[in-house]
Amino acid sequence: MLGAVRYALLVVFALLVLQGATSLAARLAAGGEDALHPALHLASGLVGLFAGWRGGLGRYALGFGAGYALLGVAGLLGFSPAWLPLGPVDHAFHLTLGSVLAALGAWSSKARAPAASA
Repeated sequence: MLGAVRYALLVVFALLVLQGATSLAARLAAGGEDALHPALHLASGLVGLFAGWRGGLGRYALGFGAGYALLGVAGLLGFSPAWLPLGPVDHAFHLTLGSVLAALGAWSSKARAPAASA
């Protein structure tokens, strides 16, 4: 089962790279307005893929996912970083993606934990 979780995490991070790269290209082509946001998605996805290659994928997914979910919740409650303009769709995206990543990361970490001896 752990192989399926790892595969799912790698697919999610690959999709995040694709989303970040296409959004970044579109925004740069339109004059570079708000290019930081998709650049952060691209970088986050690349780090996730690197974590999958080097080990620590579950831990990275758990921490990154929790941070993304908190960013989404904060945004939905009206708190958003001033240096990063985010809208309602962004908040829903961050909350959804963060929750999925955190859950898969926790599942991956739990599956790797040694069984407690009696």
